[in-house]
Amino acid sequence: MIGIIGAMEIEIASLVDILTEKKEITVGKLLFTHGKYSGKEVVVVKCGIGKVFAASAATAMILTFPNIKLIINLGVAGGLHPALKQGDFAVAQHSVQHDYDLTPEGLPIGNVAGYDNRNFACDKTAVQNMCSVLEAENFIHKKGVIVSGDQFIACDKKTAWLKKEFSAIACDMETASIAQVCDLFSIAFLGVRAISDNASEGAALDFNAFCAQAAKRSIAAVKQFLKSM
Repeated sequence: MIGIIGAMEIEIASLVDILTEKKEITVGKLLFTHGKYSGKEVVVVKCGIGKVFAASAATAMILTFPNIKLIINLGVAGGLHPALKQGDFAVAQHSVQHDYDLTPEGLPIGNVAGYDNRNFACDKTAVQNMCSVLEAENFIHKKGVIVSGDQFIACDKKTAWLKKEFSAIACDMETASIAQVCDLFSIAFLGVRAISDNASEGAALDFNAFCAQAAKRSIAAVKQFLKSM
């Protein structure tokens, strides 16, 4: 079974619509839709924006659906790599919580306590397969580090720091927290994001203008990924 998590309704609605043999299961305030697509068992949930929502949804998904083998976090993100424009893709090889700060205790910024380093790795096979799908669809993409934090990044100074400190190619508010939950439960993880803005001073305007388009492309990529499996 494959789990798919998106923060906003726009990031998951059309995926839910195409599932067959659908069943809805409510866990707390989370609505999971379980069904089939392209012969695969799939469960989809809207988690809400931010790391706590995302981690909670991932945990609930894993505990409710014990056959989960891979969790995909899709959606939109701010682009940090100069080659990525609106509608292009960032595929996470690793993800880091850029706002996790235990530097007074001697840990590097982003390094979660209990871990040897700050990078949460994505499943290598899933990353390669997604990149192959994006290439086949002629979608421009980069793979690298996606950073997450409970902040909407719209600041040139902040983006410069994220690129310098983490070599980040994109930023969002969920990927790294889901990656950590998947690590805790030994579940394969894939983070893929379509770019909605460049996380600069005008990011909020760009996000509102391009979010729907970027979300649509993100869903299209995940649909092709599922078909390719």
